[in-house]
Amino acid sequence: MPQTALLAAATLIAAASPLRGAEDAGTRSVFAFGAGNRALSMGAAYVAVADDPSAPLWNPAGLGWVPRRAFDLSYASLYGLDMSEQYAGVALPSWRFGTVGLTFQQFSAGRIDIRDDRNFLIGENESDSQTQFGLAYGRSFGPAWSLGATFKLRRHSLVGYSDTGAGLDTGVLLRPGLLAGSGAPWAHRLTFGLTVQNAVEPTIRLDQVGVPDPATVRAGIAYWLPVAGHHSALVAFDLEKTSAVDVRPHFGVEARIHSLLSVRAGFNHDFVTAGTGIRWRDLSVDYVFESNAIHDVHRFGASFRFGMTVEESRMAAREAEEEALALRLREEFAKRQAEHVDDLLRRAETECKQQRFDSALEILATIEVLAPDHPRTERLQADCLFAKARHLEASGAFGDAALTYGRVVVLSPGHQAATSGQERCRRLSDRRAARTEAIRQEYAGAVDAFTAEDFLQARIGFERVLELNPTDREAREMLGRTEQAIERRTESHLQLATRLIQDGILDEAEGLISRARKLDPQARGVADAEAQLRRARAAAARAATAQADPDVAGASPDPETSAAKTAAASPERQKEMDDLYQRGVAALRDGRAQDAIKYWELVWSFDPEYERVRDHLNREYVTQGMERFAQGDLTGAIQDWEKALRVDPSDERALAYITRAQEQLARTRQILGEGD
Repeated sequence: MPQTALLAAATLIAAASPLRGAEDAGTRSVFAFGAGNRALSMGAAYVAVADDPSAPLWNPAGLGWVPRRAFDLSYASLYGLDMSEQYAGVALPSWRFGTVGLTFQQFSAGRIDIRDDRNFLIGENESDSQTQFGLAYGRSFGPAWSLGATFKLRRHSLVGYSDTGAGLDTGVLLRPGLLAGSGAPWAHRLTFGLTVQNAVEPTIRLDQVGVPDPATVRAGIAYWLPVAGHHSALVAFDLEKTSAVDVRPHFGVEARIHSLLSVRAGFNHDFVTAGTGIRWRDLSVDYVFESNAIHDVHRFGASFRFGMTVEESRMAAREAEEEALALRLREEFAKRQAEHVDDLLRRAETECKQQRFDSALEILATIEVLAPDHPRTERLQADCLFAKARHLEASGAFGDAALTYGRVVVLSPGHQAATSGQERCRRLSDRRAARTEAIRQEYAGAVDAFTAEDFLQARIGFERVLELNPTDREAREMLGRTEQAIERRTESHLQLATRLIQDGILDEAEGLISRARKLDPQARGVADAEAQLRRARAAAARAATAQADPDVAGASPDPETSAAKTAAASPERQKEMDDLYQRGVAALRDGRAQDAIKYWELVWSFDPEYERVRDHLNREYVTQGMERFAQGDLTGAIQDWEKALRVDPSDERALAYITRAQEQLARTRQILGEGD
């Protein structure tokens, strides 16, 4: 077939696009005019928008900001002729690797008559088919800019002739305000796009001469206008320049007038466009109208979004990594704690065998705090107390021996030897003190109350014994020990209550103060603790009122807090927190817990709600406290657990550790019979 016949047929097809063939002198392919219902309805002003699967056709850098997996398709019957256009695109974003986009376009025409250069009919009802496949990749580098490229493969088939060509597009998408360092809201809404289409020109040769698709440079700017509620508006403007063709302007607007409905309009160089989109959940149905000198064009299409968003995927992956890390750390901690407990048990057994009973009981008290349900602790404690009771009995300390045997009975109710020893030592103590039957019963009840840690009842009982027999030396000693136990327990409650008040845990503090007052209403520090609690509750009430009504007199905002919140909202601070947080994760993964805590403390000081920093800090403080307690550093352990409470005041575990540690210390002193 003569070359002129092919050119005539190709020109006829190109001219069928809305005057595009004439304007381009027939040098540009039909694919130069893009696809995608949203973009076309906005007058092809899409270079600075490009946030959907059609991005590879307009600006592949836009793929880097596609928020969610998406699939688009559209169809149009053109100009009332036997011509049609199909488009499909898919975008598959990954927070880790960037976004891959695939596009398919096909332009087909039928019932074409082919004539030679003398206008003789040499073929009829022929067809033309032009197909383009695009493979694109885009990646964002933070919120400020993104890069992308599209490799495209074209095939043209016409009246038995066909050829394939390949081309390449490149693009960049920027947020100039963010690049300039601004953290203002407008900086996130203003975008600038630049793309070079056909940076590598695809060339198609159907006969003897290859016809390239010339390079085109497009630049655009877009701005999102915020409106209250679900409403928003988008304004976009593009300039397009191709060799041998004048600069072409494109303008488009989109208004979301409802969460379900968007309307669009534009000006595409020389014709008007309009369209609408109706969205329901993940599905959107779109319509486009294009005015045209030959025949108006109506396009229909649909878009479907699926899967998690990029941010949701990032968070899910990060949570999975953190959960895996946390699981490994929990397992390592459990292993370390088991090793600590086993070592402490061995030390306690050794101390008990060498008759250093008090030291053994102190070690066992530590184990009770770290692992209260350990199966060997209670049995070993009972054995140690039983050995101590026998030693006391042998030395003639029948009162103390009876009391110690009683503790064995509490731990092991079926311990017959301890029960017999308690009864035997009581008889010996009664005989030595020449107690009457009434005094014996009173004394036994007081000892049982002391063993059960009912110190108030024990004090009453021993006082009655002394009223009946003022010379009862053992009753007087037991009364002294009871007073010491009350004083220690009261002091422990008040110390813990003071710490909880400082940490803002007021209800628990109030309960401890109430228990201290019940033990000893006249104890030193009760009145001071109650006054401190009242002041803390008043301050909390004022803070709550100020938060509910900032205009309340005297409720001016804290400048440091306001500054911290402002800084936390800036991109620089956000980047800094991200870096510190990840350094903490890396440090913990490498076994550098102290470094991890330092990094996370900085993040928490910036924003307590950032990621899972509260959970991480809380867990590490609790873990560190338990390790210190196992090493005998009671003060350091309590300080770490108090830090855990400051990070998370609702952490009942840390509160329980503090309470158990202080009560166990008081109980150990009581068991050992220590004074102040």
